[in-house]
Amino acid sequence: MTIAENEEQSPERQSGDLDQSAPNYWAEAFKDTPLSIVVPPYIRFLQGSVVLYKALAFLKTARQVAAAGDVVLSKILAELDNSKDSKQLGVDYEKFFASHLTITLVSEVEHFLGSAVAAALRLYPEKMGSQTVKLADVLSVSSKEEIIDRAARGVMNALMYEKPLDYLKNLANILSIDEAKFEKLWPVFVELKARRDVGVHNNWNANEIYIRKIREAGTFGTCSVGEHLIPNFAYLLTAMDSCKALVEAMVEELGKKWLPLIPDTDQPTDLAAADATEPANNALEQTRGQ
Repeated sequence: MTIAENEEQSPERQSGDLDQSAPNYWAEAFKDTPLSIVVPPYIRFLQGSVVLYKALAFLKTARQVAAAGDVVLSKILAELDNSKDSKQLGVDYEKFFASHLTITLVSEVEHFLGSAVAAALRLYPEKMGSQTVKLADVLSVSSKEEIIDRAARGVMNALMYEKPLDYLKNLANILSIDEAKFEKLWPVFVELKARRDVGVHNNWNANEIYIRKIREAGTFGTCSVGEHLIPNFAYLLTAMDSCKALVEAMVEELGKKWLPLIPDTDQPTDLAAADATEPANNALEQTRGQ
């Protein structure tokens, strides 16, 4: 079944009765509120998910067609897998693309989390705690929002050096959301982020930092220093599912917690118009069918 056919058969689209689980619900709800800063990275993440799912489906299909004997694709695939450069890097067609898409995925989630922190600090600057801003930065900006955004980047940088569970605890405290609701999703993201880090800084080989982080997060099994952790397509698909669930759960918690506290905020009444985020679930199903 094609993506278009899936969309036509979606009960949600037929009824036009979108609930809080619809991807564009919170994007509409956050408009014209201090939470609007979350909308661009949220939409970007969901739209990026659509692209990632489709790209993964294409890459898997191209490999299958090449394996079936397509002259052009089989030649290119052989060159990718057997070239001197590929062998020196220790990657083949699948691992090369999966590793690069994994790095992109983590960056998108981090960008979203940073925007959520900035939104919280705009509403309650006192949540910055002991975070300081240089006088030069104060003098170089044109608004209080810019100062807060710079402070938010400082807060996020500090959080990234926390222990994995302390990262979640402090993030939940800043965002005033229920930490317990993310206990199952967070360890998966911790492992993903730690794997991205060794990919960027240690050629995808596990180091003591990676092992410490996954142990502290309480996720995955044993791992040895030097073990090669370059992702494949199966790992990437699981990571994409988990990140999508994490971001959507985070947005829902932000909406339920913060919107009632914002004066003169009207909930959206017309949510039937589809936006570019809706094909995400359809693209996921298409990818799983490959």
